[in-house]
Amino acid sequence: MEPLPQWRLIMLALAMCGVQICYAVQIGHGTPQLEILGMDTAYVSLAWLAGPLSGLIVQPLVGALSDKTPWSLGRRRPFLIIGCVLSSLALLMFSNAKSLGAFCARILSGSSKAWSIMFGVLGFFFLDFSVNAIQGPLRALLTDVTPQEQQATGNAYFAFMVGLGNLLGSYLGSLNLMKLRIPLFTANIQVLFFLAMLLLDITIACCCIFTKERSLAEVLHDRELERLEEERMDSASSDAGKTAVETSGMRAALRLVVKEAPRPFWQVFAVQFCAWFGFFSIMVYATAWVARNVFGGSSSAPVGSPPYILYQQGVRLGNVGLSLSAFITILYAAMLPTLMKVFGVRQVYCFSQIVEGVFLCSAFFLRGTPGQFPSLGKEIASVCVIGMMGIFMACAMTIPWSLMGIAVQRRFPDKVGVFSSVFNACQAAPQLVVALISPLILKATGDVSVIMCVGGVSALLGAILVVYLRVGVDESYEAAPSDSSISEEQSLS
Repeated sequence: MEPLPQWRLIMLALAMCGVQICYAVQIGHGTPQLEILGMDTAYVSLAWLAGPLSGLIVQPLVGALSDKTPWSLGRRRPFLIIGCVLSSLALLMFSNAKSLGAFCARILSGSSKAWSIMFGVLGFFFLDFSVNAIQGPLRALLTDVTPQEQQATGNAYFAFMVGLGNLLGSYLGSLNLMKLRIPLFTANIQVLFFLAMLLLDITIACCCIFTKERSLAEVLHDRELERLEEERMDSASSDAGKTAVETSGMRAALRLVVKEAPRPFWQVFAVQFCAWFGFFSIMVYATAWVARNVFGGSSSAPVGSPPYILYQQGVRLGNVGLSLSAFITILYAAMLPTLMKVFGVRQVYCFSQIVEGVFLCSAFFLRGTPGQFPSLGKEIASVCVIGMMGIFMACAMTIPWSLMGIAVQRRFPDKVGVFSSVFNACQAAPQLVVALISPLILKATGDVSVIMCVGGVSALLGAILVVYLRVGVDESYEAAPSDSSISEEQSLS
């Protein structure tokens, strides 16, 4: 396979930017919009179950289906196109939920509020599921069309596009787009999600037009040649052994991970679980926290009233914080290799957990006066609380996955994919926990900052685990006499 020209590789990765823009506007305006539609804050977190559920269900299902797609367009691009169309419809449904609800109430009777909430929740779930239908085939497309030596570069482009998409989406979410006076739009959310839809469509189109992939028939032909070569080279006994392994199923793979996973795997799993619990709490409630606690606004106030205006201004400032977080993530990620060499992997990893925990806990104490515009100091402080999460994100997306990969590669070089899939549970499970316990906390306190504070305590527990479990230092390898057996920390540095 010939390497792709750099510009074609960038066009392929550009689709990830469009996907992340959709995620960014959803994170920045998902919770506030559901509150504005009339959904009880205590139950808003349940809508965020869409993320982990779609990741656990849609991506594996679409991945399996795309492997067998027989269309001449290729195996992955049809799913990118279908996912793009469905995501566009979901963006329009969510941002126009209030208008759709009012229309259905007039035509079919019933409560306009109930209809609006229904369309809002459906659009929210629909968006998560359809965007996940893009992500899996997009990553598979990179593997399909690039040689092995170019895939690291492609994944680096993906990482950059994720950061760029977060930055663009959050920045757009911080603007009052109604000032553009675009016809047909009556609310800021409609303009924002329409622009996100356009950017998604353009980036997916660039990817599909400038990336050429082989059809299933061509792939099967190549595999048949490989199979014939393997049959010629392998003995009958080795073939039988191979078949037994392949038919062992997912249960055997999970049993392998549970029983045989190296100690660093579970060390990092525990830390990432605690840290992601904290991060998901701010991802769900960041902008709503600024709008309600810092600005003292109200989502249920009449449109155009001072409390409603304060709420909208708070949401936009929260998106400024998310923009800062995306920028810090990109900047800090570039600094990580140097920081790990100077201070050590464990120290840098622990520091990121402490930063996350301290700033999340500080959200509980940062409050404005209801009905009054907050001081400049409180505005800056609220932006910093959200923005400093970029330090955690830069570390969370690199250090734990690298430590896990190094440890698994040494003992199970042919099972890295299985271990990586199971390791993803340390991020999906905390999302489920936050979504399920948030209603209970909000029913008891009515304060979203309490959930963020609980997340901060969880992150600080993760920092303690980094030290206590000696994450980044695998004693079994340190004790080995061979010079080639080095610690995880030395390898990652």
